[in-house]
Amino acid sequence: MKIIIFFILLLASHSFASSIDEERAQRTKEAIERSIAKEQLYAKERVFYDSESYDFNHTKVNEDSLKYIIELEIDDLDMDDVYD
Repeated sequence: MKIIIFFILLLASHSFASSIDEERAQRTKEAIERSIAKEQLYAKERVFYDSESYDFNHTKVNEDSLKYIIELEIDDLDMDDVYD
């Protein structure tokens, strides 16, 4: 009788362990698929992340337009009376 119970426990533990291994393998496979999808998205949008593909020349200041800016002269920077 003890031998039968032992084999039943052995079979149950083996099937339980194999189901855990299958679940772990399934989770690993899903994680790999998510990582591959992220990498494909990154490869697709690489132009967006690559700074060399942008043209920043429109942000440069036109040196000729600087002569038209009026320079403000500030005579007094004493602000002690403002806080009184």
